[in-house]
Amino acid sequence: MPDKKGRFTPREQAFVAAWVPSGDPVYAAEKAGYAHPRQAASQNANNPAIAEEYRRRVQHEMSCEVLPLAVRRHKDILNDKKAPYGALNKAIELVYRFTLGAVGDEAAVKELHQLTGEELHRAIAQLEVYRGEVARRATPVIEHEPAERGPDVDDESPEDTTGSSVFA
Repeated sequence: MPDKKGRFTPREQAFVAAWVPSGDPVYAAEKAGYAHPRQAASQNANNPAIAEEYRRRVQHEMSCEVLPLAVRRHKDILNDKKAPYGALNKAIELVYRFTLGAVGDEAAVKELHQLTGEELHRAIAQLEVYRGEVARRATPVIEHEPAERGPDVDDESPEDTTGSSVFA
C-alpha cells in the first residue's frame, strides 16, 4: 500500500514493473518476491492505487511505444502494392474510422454508416480544418535558379546549351 505521500514500497514497485510488460499479476508477484504470489497478486491488483499506476504505465507504453510502431506498420501496409487485400482493407477501415468516423469521443467507435447526417457534417468540417492546418505546415516548393559557375569549375566541361535543367 502506498504511503501517505503516494510512494510505493520497493516490492510494490517491482510488482508493477513486472505486471506491465507481462499483464500477469501472479507472475509479477513471483518476480517481485512475494512469499504467496497468488494472494499478493489479488491484493495488489485490487489495490486502487496500484491498479491505477498499472493502468497509467500501460497507457504510457501503448501511447509512446506501441502506437508509433503500429502507425509505422499501418503506413507500410497502405503503401505496399503487394499487401493482401484483407490487411489493406482493414488498414483503410481504421483510417476512416479514426478520421471521418471520429466526430467526438463517443463517435470514435461508430462505423461510418452509423453516423447521423449531423455527425457526418461535423466530421467533414473537422477534416477540412485539419486539411487546412496540414496545408499551412507543408513545406513550400522553392523554384530553383541555376547557380553561377564559380572559378573552381573546370572550363573544359561542356556547357549545357539546351537550356534544360534538372529543376525545370
